[in-house]
Amino acid sequence: MLSHIVIFWLKSDLAPDQITAFREGLESLKDIPCTQGVYVGTPANTRHVR
Repeated sequence: MLSHIVIFWLKSDLAPDQITAFREGLESLKDIPCTQGVYVGTPANTRHVR
């Protein structure tokens, strides 16, 4: 099995509806027939990236 990890850092000035639309787009990847697993989440707030 092949696992592919992609991390997105969104701009801080995005509106909540833009963030929701982005997440819905990611969730739609689950509909791809050959996809066996899609996991979407947010990082733990344990470190700060500059």
